[in-house]
Amino acid sequence: MKIFISYRRDDTAGRAGRLFDQLVARFGARNVFQDVAAIAPGTDFPQQVADAIAQSDAALVVIGSDWLDMRGSDGTRRLDELDDYVRREVNAALAAGVRVVPVLVDRAELPAPADLPEELRPLTTRQAVALRDATWHQDVDGLVRRLEGEYLIESRRRGPGRRGLAVATAAVALIAAGVGGWIWLGDDDTDGDDSSDDELTGCPTPDSSWPDIEVANGSPAVEQHGPTTFAYTVRAFNYQLRTPDPAEVIVRVELANETAPVADPVADSIYYSGANFDTLFVDGISQNKPVCFSIVSGDKNLETGERAIALVGFESTEDPTNARLALRTTGGLEVGINGGN
Repeated sequence: MKIFISYRRDDTAGRAGRLFDQLVARFGARNVFQDVAAIAPGTDFPQQVADAIAQSDAALVVIGSDWLDMRGSDGTRRLDELDDYVRREVNAALAAGVRVVPVLVDRAELPAPADLPEELRPLTTRQAVALRDATWHQDVDGLVRRLEGEYLIESRRRGPGRRGLAVATAAVALIAAGVGGWIWLGDDDTDGDDSSDDELTGCPTPDSSWPDIEVANGSPAVEQHGPTTFAYTVRAFNYQLRTPDPAEVIVRVELANETAPVADPVADSIYYSGANFDTLFVDGISQNKPVCFSIVSGDKNLETGERAIALVGFESTEDPTNARLALRTTGGLEVGINGGN
């Protein structure tokens, strides 16, 4: 599943950043693209945007209280300018035929058709979603579940294959656009598994019958996601040999939110879930995605300076006894590496 998020920096940068963090926690840093964090110097930004829309399955248009009436230095409303990047993004998404969802934040309301340029008026016929500060995480979770459900239905209806030339052609209108703010989310899984992290069961708590594997490097491993800093510390590896599969491995991981305080109070929290983790390596062999996740200390909604300890579990096809173990985050960081033999 690929999602394109359009927002206007001067209107919703703080909340768009918070949404970015939560999507990273749910889907992984390598599957989330944010212009300010992921575009290398010298990259053709308009072409990157065009490519992203051409490959997207859904587009979220984040609308704040100033989205409609934001004006340039000459007093002209930005949406009335043909080269306004938000206008180009929304127009391209509508023309491409992808699912377009208006996302209302900061008590904003959906604009009236008469207040929009003609090519953007179909936006007002799309069902909007409101993200409220007081219930932010629950609202984002609901949005994600809705998108995943609609994507699964649409995928089954379309069958295999990707969108053709029409989508790419519709996105070409963006090539001349100016630099804007956007986030790119994609799921590169090829196994057809569209399950969300909320479907992971809770992990069993290891007891004395679960052998403990020493962690060689117990110091924090730091990972940067836009404005947010994750600091992972693996406290323990435990495993249980069983039949017919050799083992179930449970990793105890502490995650700290070390983000520096920011002016916008809604932009400095993270969501701790099984989606933070990509796989477990046993002697270099990937053990696929997590099969369980549970918080054992702290809260999964981490504000700046807070930390939580969780259990994340994997079904291992390899015997972890005397093996080299490494837990990899969805940002590509290997943490809690033990030496093995």
